[in-house]
Amino acid sequence: MFVQIGLLAGYAVGVFRILNEPISAANPTAGLSGFVLCAWFALYNYDLYRRFIGPTPPLAARS
Repeated sequence: MFVQIGLLAGYAVGVFRILNEPISAANPTAGLSGFVLCAWFALYNYDLYRRFIGPTPPLAARS
């Protein structure tokens, strides 16, 4: 449960950074960190979903 709360808080930080970091042509990587954070937390949330909630693979169900 605490891991899920931490991942949701990570989304909040990512959205905050997307909305508040300047994106400019002079430094194009400055505004991308929020997008990277959101993608990173989405990957980890999907992994947790697959491990604990998602459908069971057919081979795991038999053993």
